[in-house]
Amino acid sequence: MKSLWCVWSPVLSIRSTSTAPTLFLLAPCGSESGDMVTLGCLATGFNPPAVTFSWNKGGTALTDFIQYPSVQKGDVYTGVSQVRVRKQDWDTRQNFQCVVNHAAGTVQAPITEP
Repeated sequence: MKSLWCVWSPVLSIRSTSTAPTLFLLAPCGSESGDMVTLGCLATGFNPPAVTFSWNKGGTALTDFIQYPSVQKGDVYTGVSQVRVRKQDWDTRQNFQCVVNHAAGTVQAPITEP
């Protein structure tokens, strides 16, 4: 009699998942001295770690901003970007926008004077 052996090996399905960032906008709470105001954009809870920030003013790209490297906490990452804008533009409620490009999609949010 011949024996038939079946060997079952598990099939591992590795599915990569991407989690989009949540944005928190940072604006000055009081009056700042000088001609410039610093605006911030905090992106949290995303994975994988690669994100690209950009800033717009009234639909025009702003190019003079800082993007800090993403920092990991647990399974997710946090990233920050800052832009300095003219106080006059901020005070007259110009339309500024933070845009974050990520593997899970693009997230954008307007930032205005409170």
